[in-house]
Amino acid sequence: MLGEYFTNQYIRALAIFLAVFLGVKILGYLLQVVVPKLTSKTKTTLDDEILKRVSTPLTWIAILLGIRFAIGEIGLKETLSQTIEGAVLTFIIIVGYFLAY
Repeated sequence: MLGEYFTNQYIRALAIFLAVFLGVKILGYLLQVVVPKLTSKTKTTLDDEILKRVSTPLTWIAILLGIRFAIGEIGLKETLSQTIEGAVLTFIIIVGYFLAY
């Protein structure tokens, strides 16, 4: 899809990463400004605690997914690409573990 607009693979990868980064910034704003205003109106503090606990891991997962998708656009050798994607997915699993516990 981006190949129609950007012929350089590095520019495509950068565009994907920047789009994800912008999405992460928007998500961060929502999780730090908008959602706390909504959760502060409830009687319990459980939703506030859940929000505090998931904000950082969700941000890291989004960044790591952006890196993974951006690397997919760069024409690397198959073994190197698989190694990098495996490492990124491992970090996503580790962050997911911290999100769960």
